[in-house]
Parts: sequence; structure tokens; C-alpha cells
Amino acid sequence: RDEQERLALEAAEEDAAERARHETSFSEMLLGHAAEAGGVDADVDYKLSELPITFPSQWAAADYLNGRDWWIAKGGLELETYLGTKPFETYRVYRGRYHPNPTKSTRRCVGSVKAIIRVLDEDPQFEVEPFFPMALLSPRRYAVRVYVIRASNLQPVDGGSCDAYVRCKLGSDSEGRPEGKQLRSLKPDLYQTFEFRATLPGPAELKVQLKDWNRFYPVHELIGETRLDLEDRWFHRSWQALDVQEENSRNKLKPIEVRGLKLEDDTKPRGQLHLWLEIRPEREVLREPPVPLSAPEVREFEVRVICWKTKDVPYEVGDFYAEFWLGSSRKHCTDIHWRCRSGRASWNWRVKIPVELPLASPELGRLNIQLWDKDIIKWNDVIGSTQLDLYRWLLKAYRENRTVDVFKEINDAIRRKRAE
Repeated sequence: RDEQERLALEAAEEDAAERARHETSFSEMLLGHAAEAGGVDADVDYKLSELPITFPSQWAAADYLNGRDWWIAKGGLELETYLGTKPFETYRVYRGRYHPNPTKSTRRCVGSVKAIIRVLDEDPQFEVEPFFPMALLSPRRYAVRVYVIRASNLQPVDGGSCDAYVRCKLGSDSEGRPEGKQLRSLKPDLYQTFEFRATLPGPAELKVQLKDWNRFYPVHELIGETRLDLEDRWFHRSWQALDVQEENSRNKLKPIEVRGLKLEDDTKPRGQLHLWLEIRPEREVLREPPVPLSAPEVREFEVRVICWKTKDVPYEVGDFYAEFWLGSSRKHCTDIHWRCRSGRASWNWRVKIPVELPLASPELGRLNIQLWDKDIIKWNDVIGSTQLDLYRWLLKAYRENRTVDVFKEINDAIRRKRAE
């Protein structure tokens, strides 16, 4: 848990630093253009986060978050950190013989025993109240629903990315959905709901696995898994006390948690999984269907870039052209300014990049720009490159379903900021 908290904190700090770098460079670039055009005051320097511009946090309108996000606001790790204790003591049962050399050891875990052990100095039959109400342990049927929202910070199994999908296993029941795979993403939005029937007490270990789909291999490699003990949840008083009722509904709200994905016998997290878990008597689920959890619809947009000119390019003479691409899209080029002198190439070229939203990961929302020197006889030389993070602007265009003029949006926001 400490390792997961450390990695989560480092990832958050890196994301914040990366956003700050992009915000500074992006706002400086736009402020410079505005000053040249006679717009805003170039001496005023704002970061994008300081301007009165609202950005959505996710692609889907997340109504399911209402009443479930309080634990996320407090850090949102495994809910076991909130519950603190367990209703039972758990003792693993082993078979075989231990040997210091792992290749010679036959010792393996074959199960576990759950119990409550007490040492008393008087006869328990004279207690006013029983130590544990044994009537609660009579076997009953329950419905178990797992809502998997997204994964984050995944460690690739092979290559630089993952084609992740979810597989759940409870007792002898299992269900995997490779058709719901998210291609080439380390932060995939999954939006999957799984439902099982379970008898408690009984087989209570629920495994939620993330697997890496592979077209050429029938067995897909495991990225990592998280395990939830249903008995430790259902028989815990604090878990039962989490039932906050929706108005005019019997559906009980459980908080969303962020669980570490690990491999067996490995303490290092392989990523995190955002989910919530419901355990309800079987008779209740007939009255209440699962919470709607679906991926946002795919819509087509277009990123348009006007490439006017260059300045201060450290070449006396060059044959310059520029390349643009968004994420993994194909590259778009301007024409070539032949025999350009003093580093001042001119194109006035419009680039149109089609894009399907939502994006699988924030990395795909970065606009890549490169300046090249064309050579007829040998290879071309790259002069320089940069990136602009358009992810939040694409998110804004998708959620508000409109055209977003980035330059105008920032200009208007700066004027409103100066008028305050």
C-alpha cells in the first residue's frame, strides 16, 4: 500500500509538472501572437489554470459519481484503508515442505481459514450478549456487481502500450470481455459491469484482472489483478454503514475506490483500477437494475491549424517545410519555401487533421510540430520540434459539442481576467 501511495503521488506530481510546462509555453505562444495582432498586453503573463476557462474532467457525463466520489476526494485508495479492520481473522493453509531453494520447495497455499479467536476467563454461556451473532453466518444468496470505470498508470507487458480488457473471477464462475478491449492506451476507459451470484459465507475471493489482448496468441498476458474479499466487506459494520440511499430509490451507494493491480508474489503495483463494488441480497436486484455505465459515443471532429511563417531560424539559407500530426494520426505537411533566407519562411498553409473523440489516452491529444530542411540529393534535416497539449481543448469541444477556437477562447479569458 505504501508503494502504491508513493507511485500514485509521483505520477500526480509528474502530471502536474507536465501540465504546468504545457500551460506556460502554450499561453506564452498565444500571448505573443495576440500582442503582435494588437490584442492583449504582452507584459501580462498568465498560466492556463489561472484563466477563467472551465474544462470537463472526463468524456462521459458521469452521473454515477454523484454520492460515490467522496472517497476519491479523500485520496481514494483501496477501501480497506477506510474500513481499517476485518470482521474475521484469516489464516492461510499450506501444503508441502518448505525449502530455502525455491526450485526445491513444494510448499504452496491451498486455502485459508477465517475465524474469531478469543481467550476468556469465564464461561461464555453466561454472557448477556453473544460475542458474534451466529445467525448472520447462515448461508444466503447474494448478487455481486462490479463496476469497472477505468485503469491508469499501466505498466506495459510487451512493447510501449497495452490493449487492455477486463476479466473477473469468483469461485468457479469467470467472465472476460476481450471484445471490450481498449487499444494502445495506458489509461484506458473501460466502462464494464459484471454481475455474479454468490453464497456467503462461501467462496468469497473476487479477482478483477486486467489482461493484455494479443491478436497472435490465444493466451493473453496478465497485466495485473486486484482481489476483493466479499465476506470481509459484507460482514463488516463499517461497510454496511456506507449505504447512503438515493432519493426515491432503494439502490444503495458504495464509494468508488482506486485499487492497485499486482502480479502474484510481486508487491510492486502494475497500475491502478477505478471501480466500485455492490453486494446485495438476491431479492433486491430484481427490483433495481444495474447502474448505467457505458462508454461515450464516438463522434468525428477536425483539428485545424494555420501555419503562417517562421522567424529566428538559425539558417542563412534553407528549403523549409513543416509537419503536423496529432497523436498517432498520419503526418500533414506544408509546401516547401525554397531558398528561404534569414530564417523567415512563409506558407499561410491550412492543415486539417480529422480525429475521432473520445481519445483512448491523453497522450493522443498532443499536437506534434516539426520544422524540416528539404534536401533533394540526400536525407532531409529536422531543424526542431515541439508539442502542444490539446487534450483538454478536445475534451471541451466534445462535451460541449461545438467548435472551440483556442486562440479566441484564451484571448477572451485574458480580457475577462484583466477586467476583474
